[in-house]
Amino acid sequence: MKSKVLVAVFAVLVMSALAIGTVFAQWAALTNSKYAVTTNWHGIEVPMGESVTVWAGTRDQLVTEVEFIWHNPDGGDEWHETVPATGPITTPNVPTGAPSEIDDWANEHWGIDVWYASDTRVPYLPGDWGVQAMFLNDGHIKGEGIVAIRATSLNAGFRWAFPARRTTASSCGTVP
Repeated sequence: MKSKVLVAVFAVLVMSALAIGTVFAQWAALTNSKYAVTTNWHGIEVPMGESVTVWAGTRDQLVTEVEFIWHNPDGGDEWHETVPATGPITTPNVPTGAPSEIDDWANEHWGIDVWYASDTRVPYLPGDWGVQAMFLNDGHIKGEGIVAIRATSLNAGFRWAFPARRTTASSCGTVP
């Protein structure tokens, strides 16, 4: 009996550790690669009509701007926006409005200078959207100024405008 309890406790501890480790998994790339991207809806389906903010961060002080390229569920390029990289902001501080994934990472990694950029859009089609963040120095094209490229994805769900209605067919045209 004791061994079953110990196995159960161990399993819960392992699952908890895995869950905690994945909370800021996308943003944790900043630790080793110097570049990261995430959204305020990371791991959660986005209800239609809600805005999505994609956050890009770098520890590379040569990055001057980030180009965000949004790809719709049909595979087409939907939006392009180039945003100046602002900073440095030294952890544990983060920009106003940053998602908890960034805040959690910053609280675990004190004293790191990070430059940030973000772009906000409202996906209008249900399905899988992709966003590329191109980290640029002076806005040059590949080979001349793209320092790194990172990507993230999100799923915009379809939400009915009205609650489901029960219908019953009747040959008389009336429903009791």
